[in-house]
Amino acid sequence: MGKQNFTEVIGYAQRLKNGNTLINFGFKNKGKESNIIEVDAHGNQVFNLTITNSAKDMTYVYRAYRMQFYPDNYVFDVTK
Repeated sequence: MGKQNFTEVIGYAQRLKNGNTLINFGFKNKGKESNIIEVDAHGNQVFNLTITNSAKDMTYVYRAYRMQFYPDNYVFDVTK
């Protein structure tokens, strides 16, 4: 990661159940972009999302969370 992911303000990290860490760099490049990265226990990136803001649209990613799309007990039945 390093300097290219530095943000002076608006950042967050979440340790995930699988041991990975989700990191939000919400005010990169003086607010011109936000970056959400998931890294595994060895520091390898497994997810990387960069959101670029236009000069007019200063929308920052204040906080990012990893959430399950379906609950653990969800069952999909293709026979119906």
